[in-house]
Amino acid sequence: MNNAAQLIVRMSSEDESASIHTMDEQQPHIRAFAVIDGIITATSHDADGLTSLEDINTRVLTIPSGQTVLPGFGDVHLHLLLAGHRITHELEIQLDWNTQQILAAVEQYAATADPQRWIEGGWWSMLEMDVLNNPDMLAQFDKASRGIPMLLRDESAHNRYVNTSALRLMGINPDNASEYSPEVIVDAQGRATGMLVESASRWAEETMERTTKRYPDEVATSLEAAIASMNERGFTLVQDCGTGENMMEALHALDAEHRLNSWVVTSASINDKIFGFTPIGEELIHRSKNYQGTRLYTTFSKIFEDGIPTSHTAFVHEAYLPDENFGEAWHGSANFSADELVSWMALLSQEHMGVTIHCTGDASVTRVLDAVELAEQQGIRVPVHIAHGEFIQQSDYQRMRDHAVTLDISPQLWYPSSFQEGAFGNMREDIRNSACLFRDQIDAGILLAGGSDWPCSPDPSAWFGIHGLVTRSNPHGNYPGAVYRADQAITLDEAIAAFTINVARATGLEQRTGSISVGKSADFQIAPNPYTCPTDEIRNITTTATYIAGEAVYQR
Repeated sequence: MNNAAQLIVRMSSEDESASIHTMDEQQPHIRAFAVIDGIITATSHDADGLTSLEDINTRVLTIPSGQTVLPGFGDVHLHLLLAGHRITHELEIQLDWNTQQILAAVEQYAATADPQRWIEGGWWSMLEMDVLNNPDMLAQFDKASRGIPMLLRDESAHNRYVNTSALRLMGINPDNASEYSPEVIVDAQGRATGMLVESASRWAEETMERTTKRYPDEVATSLEAAIASMNERGFTLVQDCGTGENMMEALHALDAEHRLNSWVVTSASINDKIFGFTPIGEELIHRSKNYQGTRLYTTFSKIFEDGIPTSHTAFVHEAYLPDENFGEAWHGSANFSADELVSWMALLSQEHMGVTIHCTGDASVTRVLDAVELAEQQGIRVPVHIAHGEFIQQSDYQRMRDHAVTLDISPQLWYPSSFQEGAFGNMREDIRNSACLFRDQIDAGILLAGGSDWPCSPDPSAWFGIHGLVTRSNPHGNYPGAVYRADQAITLDEAIAAFTINVARATGLEQRTGSISVGKSADFQIAPNPYTCPTDEIRNITTTATYIAGEAVYQR
């Protein structure tokens, strides 16, 4: 029997100080590993230590000086269809564009657009909300869009900006829309401004799906484009957070055709105010099992427990700053009671599924932890991710640790940026300064798993997130000199772990991927060595090649 390796990856013997960074606690650094049938079968601390496993058919991949090998990245929170569709089928709006630039882009796009398809695009900055939010600006967008229905998503994906044609298709009289307020924003005269928040966003998305022309392969091509973009950035594992059945069906087909170039975990939508999926809830949970595949794991669900601070819809303990629309004691609200959450957990436990729960306010985090405790008292245990969790009371840290609740963080969003300004601006100063305390959370024993929330973040590169975690500054250079809570920086090892082994642990795939370890899939990336570059240059690292099961899915 031939036991020769099909692939051997080794560091250059010329650089004895260079090593492969495995993210395996038992042997964090090695110099070579061997692969048979896509599985890592042997490792060595000597670059030439596996030569006995070579034969004439063995591929040998020697890593040049200055480069290193890391596990493939994982992203515990993104939106594959939204991201891929933006790449392939939409008007792409840059986050730093002002309203006039967006208007010009819509005008140019509409000149050649198919009038049977809505003008669909994003993502506009929340800092432009006040400018967009008036009927006079709506009239300008109506002219620019040439009467074609238009829907533009903001960077949080919780708000939409639409034109008059879209409002009319939704059944809204734009000159008298007060009955639909506050989700449909109106001015003092009751005229719609074109701004939609939370549940009105879903209404618009559902209307668009019902009335726009779609291409037969639109979902599949969008998903493939998104995964290819993730491969280019070193990713081999992603969790889609808010998955509809159309996505599961397309992902299952790609998996069956051996075209799914990533481990993909889906999260069946239980409630949905912003995406417009049908079906949702119990029906979708039951159906999701039909789509389980080789690399496709339909093993999670998604709950929106609250909204976002920007629109005062996050559920918070301390009241928001006084506001003329919300008063002086507004706390937002949660979508489910603790007992209702326990009921969902009971169903998910029966289906052997976990749940990602969107909680941007600290009161919603407390509510979820109350539910987890109640569920466990009843013998109900499910994997729980608290998504985003920018604001968490420190008194809840121990409960998160004791109940093994994962904190799903999106470091590409929270560092000094327009997103942070929009999200934190309505909060009292002491609350603004208590967000994203990752150093304290790791020290408290909480598992942090990295996610980009792409396309809410403009680029899902883990290196941007890692840069932010290590420096607490903006990696894009947009906020020079601005540092948010430098005392909460974490180490480079901890940051890389957040985007590799921790994502595998959080998604239940730790035995298959997430580290370079014997018995696991050979999922890895080659990149410039982050341990030898200056800290402020981490943001500039780009992946050279990405492999899944020992086969290249991206090479620069």
